[in-house]
Amino acid sequence: MDWYFTIKRYYELGCYTAAQVLRFAELGKLSLDQAQEITGARNEQ
Repeated sequence: MDWYFTIKRYYELGCYTAAQVLRFAELGKLSLDQAQEITGARNEQ
């Protein structure tokens, strides 16, 4: 299964929140960069 495209699609459809997408990164299904790319969030420190 291609987790990136599946999660991205569900996020775009409104099925997942940004927090849920980041949780997939925590679980190892996405990299943090991929999660940020999907949600448009950037970690600026």
